[in-house]
Amino acid sequence: MLQPKQLGYLALDVANLESSLRFYQDVAHFEVTEEREGAVYLTGGIQHHWLVLKQSQSPGVNRVAFEMANPADLEAIEKRLRGAGVEVERGGSLARERVDQYIRFRDPDGIMIELFTDMVTMPMPPTYAHRVHMSKLLHTVLLEKDINKSVPFYTDLLGFQISDWVERSAAFMRCGDHYHHSLGVFGTGGTRTSVDHVCILVPTLDDLMRARANVMALGIPFRNDLLKHAPSGSIAIYLRDEANNLVVEFCWEHGQILDDTHRPRVLPAMPETLDMWRLVGPSHGKGLPSRADMFQGGDTPPQIGGDGGQAHPMTENGALDSLGVRLSDGAQLAKSK
Repeated sequence: MLQPKQLGYLALDVANLESSLRFYQDVAHFEVTEEREGAVYLTGGIQHHWLVLKQSQSPGVNRVAFEMANPADLEAIEKRLRGAGVEVERGGSLARERVDQYIRFRDPDGIMIELFTDMVTMPMPPTYAHRVHMSKLLHTVLLEKDINKSVPFYTDLLGFQISDWVERSAAFMRCGDHYHHSLGVFGTGGTRTSVDHVCILVPTLDDLMRARANVMALGIPFRNDLLKHAPSGSIAIYLRDEANNLVVEFCWEHGQILDDTHRPRVLPAMPETLDMWRLVGPSHGKGLPSRADMFQGGDTPPQIGGDGGQAHPMTENGALDSLGVRLSDGAQLAKSK
């Protein structure tokens, strides 16, 4: 199937390179592989980079990059995009970009997406000085204004497959590595566009708990602490890069979908979808919000496509809240030059 192989890296323009670098080294456990032309490349695996940090007066997410399996697939998707009228930039240089070929284009909300082939591979894995081993850069979640435009863009043009829905306001999508999702797109009801979080998969529960202990020792704020997701079955923690308003997730036991006949579930927008360990309701868990608390009184729910035009039972922002995403969350996009 013509689709990306996996999430490759995130490029983040930052206001303070020194403090951002310290955060991703000390808290996210990344190692610097290279510094060149004002950019710092960091990784948690044998790939040259999972993250690119660059000093900028207009901070924000510069681009989200996915790896393609080979140049032929890259060329085929480029042809598909151009045929749909999408403006595409082609480039690539191992010496300059550390990837051999790439195409860059914007999704319906203006987020810059890159597809690339053949990133430089490091000769040895990181030393994991903090004893937190990492398996891969697993997924990212985008907050987009109109999910009815964004989801078809990623499925029809880029080949992502929907693994599960949350109502019809959030879609989890997989690609060539078969993990439950390499990409999430959450609708914001037209209010904003941003990158909510990036996720790192760790190989053992011990690695997850060491990462958690380190976050606590450094006094870094959690967004969510130790939960189990219903969509993927993963156990996770979420911590805040407050300087860049980006959330970093560490997770363990994220499921894969290997059945070609898999049909996406439609999960409810409720706290138990975010965290299966959370008890919510009037008969237990005093002090926790009930399902009724998630409904936005007086709001008119939007019409969400894909289900015959049936109305979503709450606003998209109400659904986001049930998934742990606050109105203030999400790294903004870097301004176009």
